[in-house]
Amino acid sequence: MILWTNSIQHSTIVNPKERIVVWEHPTTGAVRYPGRNDIPIPQRYLDQGFQRRELATRREAEQFERDHNVRNEKLWYNSGNSFD
Repeated sequence: MILWTNSIQHSTIVNPKERIVVWEHPTTGAVRYPGRNDIPIPQRYLDQGFQRRELATRREAEQFERDHNVRNEKLWYNSGNSFD
């Protein structure tokens, strides 16, 4: 028996309150990580040319992780399985 499955994972849109937010410079590619996703960009970063970027899907977040060699804990680790 052969089981045919689709290996493509469908990416769902994340609730706007839970989206990953970074501040990214469009020409240099420099990235700053805000402490919270609901705060505005400080004026000092706006003066340098940084722009707010929201990662609305899991696929976008995974691509960002690969491009910048970082990992988002919320995507990969379940905080409910701790034995502390």
